[in-house]
Amino acid sequence: MNEIIDLFSKAVMDEFDAKRSISEYMVTENFKDFRDGVSKIDLFPRDLIDRLDKVIKGGLIENIAYDVEKIEAKYKKK
Repeated sequence: MNEIIDLFSKAVMDEFDAKRSISEYMVTENFKDFRDGVSKIDLFPRDLIDRLDKVIKGGLIENIAYDVEKIEAKYKKK
């Protein structure tokens, strides 16, 4: 699970960086592909998929990016 959450964090932060670097931001194909891929993993938390869906539907990536540390703390095992 830790590796999956790390991938989630990376996908979110990559998308956040993409948004900051382009004047006319649109959700990237990599982000959409990541969402499609994790939805096929039975153990992947549904609430995180829902958060990805919100961004794809026009929500702010910042809403996830600013919570990455909280998300990691909640889902990663030590």
